[in-house]
Amino acid sequence: MFGQLTLADQLTGFYPVMALTDASRQDYQSMFSALLDAGQREVISDYPRFFAEKAEDPEEPVLEPLGQNAPVVQPAARAAEPSVETFPDEFVREFVRRARWIQEDLADGLIEHFVRDREIREDFLRRGYRVRDEIVSRARLEALRDVPWLDAGGAKITHLRYPIRQFLGSAPSHEWPSSDIRTLPMALGVLQGGNLGIVNLCTGA
Repeated sequence: MFGQLTLADQLTGFYPVMALTDASRQDYQSMFSALLDAGQREVISDYPRFFAEKAEDPEEPVLEPLGQNAPVVQPAARAAEPSVETFPDEFVREFVRRARWIQEDLADGLIEHFVRDREIREDFLRRGYRVRDEIVSRARLEALRDVPWLDAGGAKITHLRYPIRQFLGSAPSHEWPSSDIRTLPMALGVLQGGNLGIVNLCTGA
């Protein structure tokens, strides 16, 4: 707790950062006095030695007396202009629209299929195949395309409302289900990015 003390606290004794009223300053002074007494009686080892009347070790440098009439240092005022550039309203609207779309229409299907895809890979691994073997990739892709993808209203999804990259380096595409198994982790990354972006917008991060 003593790590929160500032130079102004130690020099003035008024604790301008932590205590803003006379009553709270008296509370802090009483607390430090009790801690100092406990430290000098060797009840605790971590205590505010700089409030002691005399230095406990003559070899240690003696601190100057507290400046009771020293000016109280106040926190700097908030800058009038923001230090960061805000996103344009149009960008925020479009981002939120797309993030809500993938959350409402694709999220459940993506997560469920991710579980199925993991089961397929683990089954082939138990049978001695590697994930990159052609038979494994073909089985994973067939499972991706055979699943009935439905939106939030129960309608079948035959294409994406907004295009996404099907795999790293590809151009954005409306194709769905994808013809490339690499689209699954890519789409999950888009979903996660949309969710985190919404949280950031809501909290002002």
